[in-house]
Amino acid sequence: MSDKPYTDAENVQVAARIRPTGTFPVDPVGLERKALNDQFRLMRTSHESLQRSRGQLKRRTRELKEAQDVFLTRMRNYEYKLRVLAEEKIEAMEMAQELHEEILSYECRQKALNDLLQEMDNGADDSIGFLSLYRLQSLFAKLKVLMKGGI
Repeated sequence: MSDKPYTDAENVQVAARIRPTGTFPVDPVGLERKALNDQFRLMRTSHESLQRSRGQLKRRTRELKEAQDVFLTRMRNYEYKLRVLAEEKIEAMEMAQELHEEILSYECRQKALNDLLQEMDNGADDSIGFLSLYRLQSLFAKLKVLMKGGI
């Protein structure tokens, strides 16, 4: 008989089901039949708990992997949507810049036309002569440039 004490199978609590291997006898040869049966039941209970824990670990690992896949898919979708929004924002800003430049160009042409019209009003002093013809020719040249889109 072994001088190492053994634990009675009926007194094992649920929390202590997973037991270290050191609590079991190394050599069962010297054990009585009842002690051998008790040790066997303890080992079996411990093995069952370990198998359940292993199954739970596998299930939780699988669930975590599935949740991770869902999370990564959502993150990729959000990234794609953000990229699309950023491209739209860049496009809108480029359009706003083009419109701003067009407005500035229009304002510049409008100012040139107003200046030309003012010059024409100033030139209508009812005098006919070389200076008046030169001024009219200059005004028509400026008008022609404006009509072609120049300033």
